[in-house]
Amino acid sequence: MSSTSSIVTRNIQGVERIINYQFTNPKIICEALLAAGRYLPGIVRCSKDGNKNLAMVGDAVLQLVLVSDGYDKGAINGIVSAKGRNAYLAEQGSHNNLEPFIFKNPSQRDDDVSKGPMADTVEAILGAVWYDSGKDLSAVQAVMETLGLFDLETVI
Repeated sequence: MSSTSSIVTRNIQGVERIINYQFTNPKIICEALLAAGRYLPGIVRCSKDGNKNLAMVGDAVLQLVLVSDGYDKGAINGIVSAKGRNAYLAEQGSHNNLEPFIFKNPSQRDDDVSKGPMADTVEAILGAVWYDSGKDLSAVQAVMETLGLFDLETVI
């Protein structure tokens, strides 16, 4: 096993433990962990955008989960504003110790992942779960609960 593939396996397994979800398609979680400007040739399709496409999907699914159980417009807007903003997503990503498993852009000098790439990664993970689960909203909701992004008690 090459050094790159052992690191990829370690990162996948680490994220799966954190989010309590096992992927059937390991390439999709690799893409979710790929920061813009980082490449893993032969493992993940190469794109200078990294996980940005999955992050857009994850953002939409995140909002769908947050609004799907809301009862009034004011409550829904408040929940989306609080739980769906990038600063909160980045905070929860760091709180859940996702940094060591992100394939960082080689130009990043330290081990810390800045707020933008961390928020993108959290959203991309949600997008990856959405696709991997066959677009099962309850699977995404469970991962969101695990990451502290969704609490059914706040919605009801």
